[in-house]
Amino acid sequence: MHIDSFQNDNKNEKIHLFKLIGSLTIIFSCIGIGLYSFTYKLSGELTQKAALNDARIYAKALEGFRTLYTSEVVNIVKSQGITVTHDYRSTPGAIPLPATLSMLLGKKIGEQNNGAKTRLYSPYPFPWRLSEGGLKDEFSKKAWQFLQANPNRDYSQFEQSDGRSVLRYAKADVMRESCVDCHNSHPLTPKNDWKLGDVRGVLEVTIPLGAATAYSKQALFGLFWIILAISLAGIFTISYFAIKIRRSSAIIAKSAQVKEQQNHLNKVMAGVQNTGPLSDNILKFLTPMLGANQAALFMLDKQTELALTGSYARTDRQLQNHYAFGEGLVGQAAANRTLSIIEHVPKNYLQISSGLGSSIPCSLLLFPVLQDDAVVAVMEFASFNRYERRQTEFLQQVEEAVAIALQSARAREVSNQLLKANQLNVLELKDQKQRLQSSNDDLETQTRQLQKSESELKCSEEELKVQSEELKASNEELEEQQQALKLQTEQLQQAKSLVEAKAEQLTLASKYKSEFLANMSHELRTPLNSMLILSKSLSDNQQQNLTKEQVEEADIVYQGGQTLLALINDIMDLSKVEAGMLSTSSDEFFPADVQHTLKALFTPVAKSKNIDFDIIVDERLKGNISTDKQRLEQILKNFLANAFKFTEHGSVRLEIHVPHDSAQAPLQDSVSFSVIDTGIGIAEHQQQEIFSAFQQADGGSNRKYGGTGLGLSISKELAQLLGGKISLISKPGMGSTFCLTLGLNTPETSPQLTVVTSPPDPEPTATHNSAGFIEKSTVTDWLEDDRNTVTEADQTLLLIEDDRAFSKILIDLIHSVNAKVIATNQGREGLMLALEYAPTGILLDLGLPDINGLRVLEQLKDNLRTRHIPVHVISAGNNKMESLHQGALSYLQKPADAEAITATLMEIYQSTEKKIKHILVIEDNSNCSKEIKHLIASDDSELLFSSNIADACLQLSQQSFDCIIIDMELSESGGAEMVKNISGQTGAIDVPIIIYTGKAISESEYQLLNKLSSSIVIKGAESPERLLDDVTLFLHHVGHKYTDLQQQALNMLHDQDAMLKGRQVLVVDDDMRNMFALTRVLEQTGIEVLQAQNGRVAIDILSALEQPIELILMDMMMPVMDGYDATREIRKMPLYRDTPIIALTAKAMPADRQQCLDAGACEYLTKPLDIDKVLSMLRIWLYRSSS
Repeated sequence: MHIDSFQNDNKNEKIHLFKLIGSLTIIFSCIGIGLYSFTYKLSGELTQKAALNDARIYAKALEGFRTLYTSEVVNIVKSQGITVTHDYRSTPGAIPLPATLSMLLGKKIGEQNNGAKTRLYSPYPFPWRLSEGGLKDEFSKKAWQFLQANPNRDYSQFEQSDGRSVLRYAKADVMRESCVDCHNSHPLTPKNDWKLGDVRGVLEVTIPLGAATAYSKQALFGLFWIILAISLAGIFTISYFAIKIRRSSAIIAKSAQVKEQQNHLNKVMAGVQNTGPLSDNILKFLTPMLGANQAALFMLDKQTELALTGSYARTDRQLQNHYAFGEGLVGQAAANRTLSIIEHVPKNYLQISSGLGSSIPCSLLLFPVLQDDAVVAVMEFASFNRYERRQTEFLQQVEEAVAIALQSARAREVSNQLLKANQLNVLELKDQKQRLQSSNDDLETQTRQLQKSESELKCSEEELKVQSEELKASNEELEEQQQALKLQTEQLQQAKSLVEAKAEQLTLASKYKSEFLANMSHELRTPLNSMLILSKSLSDNQQQNLTKEQVEEADIVYQGGQTLLALINDIMDLSKVEAGMLSTSSDEFFPADVQHTLKALFTPVAKSKNIDFDIIVDERLKGNISTDKQRLEQILKNFLANAFKFTEHGSVRLEIHVPHDSAQAPLQDSVSFSVIDTGIGIAEHQQQEIFSAFQQADGGSNRKYGGTGLGLSISKELAQLLGGKISLISKPGMGSTFCLTLGLNTPETSPQLTVVTSPPDPEPTATHNSAGFIEKSTVTDWLEDDRNTVTEADQTLLLIEDDRAFSKILIDLIHSVNAKVIATNQGREGLMLALEYAPTGILLDLGLPDINGLRVLEQLKDNLRTRHIPVHVISAGNNKMESLHQGALSYLQKPADAEAITATLMEIYQSTEKKIKHILVIEDNSNCSKEIKHLIASDDSELLFSSNIADACLQLSQQSFDCIIIDMELSESGGAEMVKNISGQTGAIDVPIIIYTGKAISESEYQLLNKLSSSIVIKGAESPERLLDDVTLFLHHVGHKYTDLQQQALNMLHDQDAMLKGRQVLVVDDDMRNMFALTRVLEQTGIEVLQAQNGRVAIDILSALEQPIELILMDMMMPVMDGYDATREIRKMPLYRDTPIIALTAKAMPADRQQCLDAGACEYLTKPLDIDKVLSMLRIWLYRSSS
């Protein structure tokens, strides 16, 4: 906390005082006003109550006087014959009636006292009272009505009369017993049926309130001055004590803060043993507290010399660190023993600097730290601000604590120095003492040794004799041990040499075995290659010169070759496992993934055999399984294939569950795959034999069911490679249960023996040369996708995108809509994958490394097998019109957000799930309309015809269409205007428009229409086929949904082999059988084939040609010069640096593919060749645009 927080701001205190007085004034004013209002109201109510009480007393007094006058005077004088009458003044000797006298009395009292008036009236007055009596106003009427009903109560009302407040009080005048006969018998009575207790009239008393109100106001005014005086006294009293309390609190707070800072300073100084760190700590605390920016502390080193022991933000400019008393400002401050402040520091005296700049301070403060009037140290502070009295006061308050701490630290240093010196002296004395003690001990020991030696010399001669004899015996024993040890060493050496020889033999045998496997693969696949190619060619019967039986025989040969190839692959797998050459990978997947793959694979088998088939996954298996998914599926496929083979009826079931130990407790870290069938079963004594290679249950079983008996043997080896085990439970006729148990996390394994020396595989980075093929990485190194788990029931998207980060985002989005994805960064590989997997849709980037994306789109739409697949282009370029014209479903320009991409995915699914496609045909010629309907009608399309533009616009406003066909002859104003009008309708937005017309179109009009429409078909000889082709293109129709004539027309337009006719291909192979078979098939498609028997001959042929070869098929295993060297040499030739080279090899070892790609090949095919795949690859690499 800064020391400035200790000051009491007078301005703030005045503001606080004004606020306090204002608040109190407002509070007391509100209280006074409220109290005055309440008192005023209460006073008025009391005045009214007092007046009402006076009126009651007044009326009661008059009634009492009237009663007394009647009983004591009137009754007596009547008996004496004196007349009692109202007109007593006119009648001599008469006295007034009681009512008359009481009214006169009331009038006199009112005139003399308070102005009260008295009135007695009735609705039945005597004649002489008509002028006075009667109900002459509203009050008298209400009073009569009220008192008539309530004779025992009174009625009153406050009102204004002649500008004055008055009380009108009314009381019932009840008929008394002495007056009943008098009133009824009087000759002038207005009513003669009076009864005792009847209300005969109203006695009204009117009392003015002026005097009472004036007195009340005077009393209230006095009360107001009393309240005002009390309020002012309260305000000043509270303000005075509040200021006193605030100042006391501020003093206490300031004292507490100072104490707190002193305690903080004490904590900073506590525990520091040396003066240097202590000085630094003191300055680190005091400098910010004082608002200073630089400081130094000089402590008394000698009697009259000060030395620098600590600093804060001090810049070393070779300043002096020692000062004598009186030397410099520091020494002078010590000599004076008083605080000094220096302002207006010269410019070159001192600089306070930071990382951003520097400046001179405004003032210096030198403070000598004293204890008992003796100088302990001098502290110097430099600041950009002026120092104030509160800062110096704070220094004086902490001076004693700082002095004590510094003196204590200096005393500890002196004590430590003395202690160290004392310890050194003690150690030296102790060492001297030990040396003396040692000398004494040595002397005593020598003395004892001399004494002992004398006695030992006497018996030494006898001992020497005995020792010589023992030494001789021990020497003989050592010689025997050395001979035995030498013999053991020789035996160990021989054993070691034998083990090394065995290891070398094992390594050599493994090498020979791997070479044998490679050579056997080559020797078996090479003749099998030509057999499969030729048998497939014969079974296809393209020249239609074979009979049906000959085609079937050729197909049997082909199927037999495929079976032999499968057997070779099984033997190779088993040999790789036994040779330790097979490695595994660790894949993360859910059990449901295996369930979907195997369900799709074996459900058709179960249906064909009429066997129940089910896969059950344990609900307790919540997480992933980590193992080699490919090897796991290979084992389960073998189990299921055997189960279906040996089960004639009943069921086959795969259970994926948590295994149990011997105590039936679940093993949470393992998973089991059990294949349970109701087949023929296996006897117990044969259950071990079936896991051996080429073994089945018995010969009869083998003859009945066929097979080699390799499946279970390979499964057993693969299970051991995955760290699992296989168990079997079976009885003859009761079915079998094969169970594979694995750990949930199986680590990756590599081949155990190195049998082929080759350079290590490079990092999986995708690089390309100018020919557009992969140089250093395989295509599967691009991104992990779902190609190994795709089934026919899955929604699958093919992603052709070379941006890895964007591809990962797209894969996640595709997975989020429950679809699977196959990804590649190569355009040509994308074409092969589209043919192989037939995906639901394709996401295509146009900027690909090997081939332009528009060429990929063109090839997809030119191939009848892929043109129906919806293609969505996602590209950073501006090729929307070109993409849509070539048949793309839609176009999205990068950068694109997740919402737009998800909408695109849904659009692809909707286009494939839409069962009926709607086509609008705008044509006024009925014959042409029938022709179009006959031409393009199909089961999944609906045609609507409009004969004019108005009707077409109406149709477009009512529903959406998938394609629009327009005959431009409808419009006389111009085709462009008509097309623009149609395309602007709501139902035509982003809908492909095909212009089908026989009208002549100029070049400029053609260019304009080409921008507005998707395709222009000029009526002519081939126009119907062109129209059908465009409709299938833009509707993404599958060809088999059309009639045979329609399919024939499409096949004529899309002849896949037409692009191969006349193309030159060089085939390099040393095996004449392969050369013949491959050449024969290629020539049947129209390809011109050149042949070379080895790599050297191929280079010579290429060097001699004037026109370069367009593609090379290169066998890799050849004499003289193999395919690897030949490919490298060809790549050095300028004309063939970019020529496609497809590697052909009969070797199937894991490193073969990468070796071929490293040599410069752009594709890789293993023998025996699949001729359809070869031709597809040639079409991709030799593709020429139709435009």
